[in-house]
Amino acid sequence: MQRVRITVKRMAWYDDLIEQYENPIEDACSMELGQTFIAIDGEKPEDFCDSAWETLSPFVKTLAEGGGDFYDGWMKNPKSALLSCNDGFRPVSFLIEAMDEVPVISVAEMRDADKYTIEKGTPSKELMRRAAQGIFDAGDSRGLWQDKKTLIICGSGNNGGDGYALAEIMQAKDCDVTLLRASEKFSDDGGYYYERCKAAGVKEIELSDIDRSDVNVLCDYDVLVDCILGTGFTGTPREQVADVIAKINEAGERGAYVVSADINSGMNGDTGEAELAVKSNLTVSIGYYKHGFFRGQADELIGELVNTDIGIEMERPKVVCRYSAQNNQCIGKRCPFSAANETK
Repeated sequence: MQRVRITVKRMAWYDDLIEQYENPIEDACSMELGQTFIAIDGEKPEDFCDSAWETLSPFVKTLAEGGGDFYDGWMKNPKSALLSCNDGFRPVSFLIEAMDEVPVISVAEMRDADKYTIEKGTPSKELMRRAAQGIFDAGDSRGLWQDKKTLIICGSGNNGGDGYALAEIMQAKDCDVTLLRASEKFSDDGGYYYERCKAAGVKEIELSDIDRSDVNVLCDYDVLVDCILGTGFTGTPREQVADVIAKINEAGERGAYVVSADINSGMNGDTGEAELAVKSNLTVSIGYYKHGFFRGQADELIGELVNTDIGIEMERPKVVCRYSAQNNQCIGKRCPFSAANETK
């Protein structure tokens, strides 16, 4: 059975209605806006409200068993539902979603899986195109691209290559997209997609354009896509890259929507630690989740986390999840597994 995520999306508390009760209500189940619960095998999560569960349980069990599409195509994600519970004085709205169980692996394991998939016959350029398509689809489902000005900031490695491939896709979709190269260097596949961007007429600005001291040019864009540093990065970003990351974060604080490709630039993919890293609204993991997404500073840096499957295969498949044996739950608020033992 699939695990089902339950997220508190809206809630209210009507003090004037509470006064209508004969006895004070002191033991009402408390929840917080944005709080997430995981239902395993269709069962009520621990500490979840009994009253709300009566409303949600039939839908949760249907999703857990592989069903869905409760609203005949109205939901963007057919494996989800929006439901409300009202006990008289405290209406709460929930989003419930079936969860794809994606392995959580190390950076080294991801590198090995990439190599194994390429050796089995999938060209690396095709994997890069699939990654870009997955990022595009994640943004498109959230209404990010159309009628928005998007700046894609690319580094020198394959993470930057994902950005160039994304720019080509967006140009073909008539999106308003512009490139910014944070490095003059390219990986082989990145250089290939950059040339395709040039041939397609994708706009580009220079680093010198954002170095004007009087204004942060990145604030002119509605959406910023961070494709600077990949999962293999460790340490402190170099001065030029650090300056770009700081400008991305400033623009994010001023209202730009920030998307990180595969990982937030500057964050360690294994530990989640960072001296300076991009703060994202959305991070689109590519292939598999990495350990760092659920450790260290990940909760502070990542807004929403999703994964896109690009057909990466592991020679020795494994599902790894760090969990606390003391309270039988995962370490990390967004971990896609709620009670899984770590396999070694």
